[in-house]
Amino acid sequence: MKGYTKGLNPFIYGKPVPVEQHINRQHELRTLFSRLRNGDSTAIIGEPRIGKTSLLSYLAAPVIQQKWLGDAAESLIVVELDIYQGWLDTQKKPADLWKTVLDVVNRRVVHRDKPVEEMIQTVIDNQYGSATLDKFFRNLGQHGWHVVLLLDEFDGFLHHDNFKTAEFLGGLRSLATRTECLQLITASITSVSEMNRLSEESNPLGSPFFNHFTEVNLTPFSYKAVGELLDHFLADNDVEFTPNDRRFIIWLSGRHPYRVQVVGAALFDAIVEGYQGQKRYEVAGELFYERTTDHFNTLWRRYLDDAARTVLVILGLVELGGIAQRRRFSFGEIEKPQRFTPELRRLEKLGLVEKIGRGWQWDQEHLLLWQGERWRVSSGGFVWWLADAVISGTREIPDFEQWLHEKEKIGYLLTRQQWKMLRNLTTKIPQSVVGGAGAVARQFIKEFLAQKGK
Repeated sequence: MKGYTKGLNPFIYGKPVPVEQHINRQHELRTLFSRLRNGDSTAIIGEPRIGKTSLLSYLAAPVIQQKWLGDAAESLIVVELDIYQGWLDTQKKPADLWKTVLDVVNRRVVHRDKPVEEMIQTVIDNQYGSATLDKFFRNLGQHGWHVVLLLDEFDGFLHHDNFKTAEFLGGLRSLATRTECLQLITASITSVSEMNRLSEESNPLGSPFFNHFTEVNLTPFSYKAVGELLDHFLADNDVEFTPNDRRFIIWLSGRHPYRVQVVGAALFDAIVEGYQGQKRYEVAGELFYERTTDHFNTLWRRYLDDAARTVLVILGLVELGGIAQRRRFSFGEIEKPQRFTPELRRLEKLGLVEKIGRGWQWDQEHLLLWQGERWRVSSGGFVWWLADAVISGTREIPDFEQWLHEKEKIGYLLTRQQWKMLRNLTTKIPQSVVGGAGAVARQFIKEFLAQKGK
């Protein structure tokens, strides 16, 4: 079996995926390379570990550029920078960035284009001034070259005193929109509108610095893409995932690429170690939970606001109550307000919730009806984390609203009566379900297998 030693796990998580193992994102790649060909700048947006860095590395590979752009790829000079690697140093300045860019340009073209070497020296002599940089990139474009800056964790610059200035951000925008030589492809968790908001202090009256960007949002994989990923990593070994195994992976991960890899790795280990039936999923579930606790904790604390946390608590309680009592929960008045719709859409992009169509057959009892739409938590693993880290112990707290306050004030959007309804629900959930992630996992897995007729 090519490249395979029995028992060694093929799944990759915790670091960017190598170019040769990159799966999916064809729609996003078409958009990126179309804009690249047309000289436009693009912002890749997505939550942590959704695949932003992997996608940038894929774009940076010459063989991939040749595949998408053909001979036009020969004119590209790609400069790939991770802002977290040294650029957050308070001593760093824009001149350091431009020196790095010009060093790459120099290595690429000096042996083929002597005048470019002279232009670079002029920029250096003028200490990387804006006017000189503008002239340099215009001239470089006239020589047939196109510089592409791939800037990972770009929003880090918006919190750096030397890079969040109007001079740097305005100059970057001007070079990218007026010289027809410099293009930017950034990756960040921060949306374009939020980046514009963060930069308003240094640019209160002019056009937003980033309004020339188009967003490419990375969302969870499709069901088809998850299958392709699993097939790819299992191609060269004798471990196979059954249809139930694959449904388990989708259910636990919410189709988030990182979480799919983690579940795949955990299930692979459980199979290699000989576990079968419910025990296989219990072992895999425990491994998954151990490896993703920090991931979910980071999402909760750093990337979700109060409204999003409120929605997740409600949906989590629906899931926990439903799994324990096998019945549908309706929250009456909570179904009527429009105010949570934006949060549901955002959480859907994060791969934490999903809208269920009328044709959905499995798990019908654990949904929340919201404005005529049916929503559920898409990642079973997140419900386990929520039960263990947030909801566990609720019944012992006399004042549910005080508990919400202590949990970072997530309850401010609901009325007292609505929270009373939620509190009443929690008192009906068996302690075995909120008694820790292991108990939750066992209960969920038992229900999962029962739904599949196993």
